[in-house]
Amino acid sequence: MSSQNHGVELCLKFNFCPPATLSISNPSASPLKLIATIHQTPSVFPDRPVTILTKYSCLDTTPREDAFRKGDMHSPELAFSSTRQVDGSAKVLNLRPTKRITFHRISGDPDLAKRPENPDTPGFTFITIPPVGKGSVQVAWELSAERLMSSLGDDSTSLQKKLEHFLRVGDTYHVWLGDLSIRWWSFGSLEDPEGLKGKKISRFSFSDDLGLDREKGADESEEVVSKMQDLIDLHNVNKLSSRSAVEGEEKPDIKKMREEGWVFGEPPGLLKMIAQDEDKVATFKIVE
Repeated sequence: MSSQNHGVELCLKFNFCPPATLSISNPSASPLKLIATIHQTPSVFPDRPVTILTKYSCLDTTPREDAFRKGDMHSPELAFSSTRQVDGSAKVLNLRPTKRITFHRISGDPDLAKRPENPDTPGFTFITIPPVGKGSVQVAWELSAERLMSSLGDDSTSLQKKLEHFLRVGDTYHVWLGDLSIRWWSFGSLEDPEGLKGKKISRFSFSDDLGLDREKGADESEEVVSKMQDLIDLHNVNKLSSRSAVEGEEKPDIKKMREEGWVFGEPPGLLKMIAQDEDKVATFKIVE
């Protein structure tokens, strides 16, 4: 996306922390950690930090519902084999559920910053990406040998037996990006009182045709409100019902809610995440 489009662009790079190896004989020696590094690229808003919701994206690290389980990140797949490759080694280390699981959207407090209400329910995580040239931010996944082997063999087979049976020394596995979309984002930092710190985060976002370079108050009209999107609980602002996150909820009153400390999402289509080909794939190697 070019600056002429008045959009914001984030650049991603994926890699495993060194030594990026999985040991068959001692899998706990150096647990695999996958790192995603995100920074802003030049745009017409170079001095503004950006905060994004990582849930429902390839950056989701939520326990039990992370990006691998939902398919926004691809499971490790055999990249190429050593000369010792023999039939029987695992082509894919599947991190998605082996049984079909439907992931439901979570309704709850209309302020996304306060979700979840139940500590046992996977919550919402936001990260702030610094302005252009001011640094980057990282998110991480720990991929234990137990998890990597969880879809292979049967429950009665020990972890060590699985490692010895399904992996071959010298083989390399890679993981790569899936869906690069982001459900919710806004300008401002989570640590800045002038940004999002202490604010209430509405799940509603402005439509893509509104644009980002707009006059103050230009986004408070009834026409603008009628086009707002809810990509979190998947509700249509014009068809709020008993299934809404709050019973009896009304259409957002932008001006009033802002006075009460609410922040709305910017147009989802005006933030793009990209990755160069060499940065879309991260690899690790199987060692003795």
